[in-house]
Parts: sequence; structure tokens; C-alpha cells
Amino acid sequence: MGENAKVQNGRTCRTAENEKGRIGERAESIIHMMTYFHARDFDPGQPMIHSLPLMRKFKSYVGLSTSFAKFQRLLSDFEFMSVKEADELVDWETVRVIEIKN
Repeated sequence: MGENAKVQNGRTCRTAENEKGRIGERAESIIHMMTYFHARDFDPGQPMIHSLPLMRKFKSYVGLSTSFAKFQRLLSDFEFMSVKEADELVDWETVRVIEIKN
């Protein structure tokens, strides 16, 4: 079915294990994965916003105390490149384009 791509965020990393866990299992079937983090993904001492809805609060604060160690394992377990390097690997004349309309 062609190449698979995945975008994940800091929450995904905070709530998953790298070693033989969710990230590793997902990554085996994915050729390109873009991961992005925010500074708040690594700050367990940040003030809690108590007015957030329960699910949003859970997603925002769970796993903060272990997130940096997981991030370090992610860096050691997988190879990374810049978006510029990844862009140069794609033959944009032949790749399938999906147009998203509002």
C-alpha cells in the first residue's frame, strides 16, 4: 500500500514505552515518523491549570515525571533526520499527493 507516515506528539511519548512498547511496535511498520515536542512535555514542575476538563488535564499532565528519560531512549533507539533531509529524500514528482479541503 506504499509508504506509511505518522506524526506523534509529546503526549504520545509520555504515555508510551520505547523499549518493546507502543512506540517501537508502531515504528516497525512506519517508514517516516515526525515527532514534535513542546517544552511543557518535559516540565513536571509546571503549574496545573485546574479549570481544564478532566480528559484534557489527564492528557496534559500524565507522564511528565518520566518524559525526559523516555525522550532520551527514543533518541538512542531510533535514527533521526531533519525535515530538510527528509524532504530531499522524496521524489516530489512521483509521490502521491492527498489534497485536503476545508
